[in-house]
Amino acid sequence: MNFEMHDEFFEPIYNEAGAKLPATWQRVSDRQFPALDFSPPRLILRVRPNSIVQAGELIRRGRSRFLLAAHQETPDYRSFWAFEANRLLTWKQQTSATDALTGLSKSDGWAVNGEIWVAWEIMTRQPYEREIGVPNELSRVLTHRAIEINHTVGEQQVKRVNSALGLRVCEVA
Repeated sequence: MNFEMHDEFFEPIYNEAGAKLPATWQRVSDRQFPALDFSPPRLILRVRPNSIVQAGELIRRGRSRFLLAAHQETPDYRSFWAFEANRLLTWKQQTSATDALTGLSKSDGWAVNGEIWVAWEIMTRQPYEREIGVPNELSRVLTHRAIEINHTVGEQQVKRVNSALGLRVCEVA
């Protein structure tokens, strides 16, 4: 059975460099879920097998942006989970300097790495930590950038980082 992709089904997408690439979109059925268990949205992007599109890329479709995670590769096409990048946030990391007197490394402030597009999902919503009375909300962030533990995304600190299907999956609080 040949599942060749025909030109009339393609629409243009654009990568970060601005290259126009042909692709097709498919909604995911209710019984098919990505391995990341990430809620919104459920879309699959399909491209020809020789396309330059790769897992871990940020692409643009109209005014929306999507992060691509590896899904499937066949002789006829390659497909990716497409997660909508729903927030543009500032990414920072703590800098350090060597103390001239002691020779030890010490915190020196924060360096801004730039603004990044992320797919943001709230994992747990507990309005207040009961014992100390402060907000306690844990969120999951998907990105294609090299975020590490203790960096900040927006105003939240990265607590855990995993790489999966070509993306970085971060828990922030």
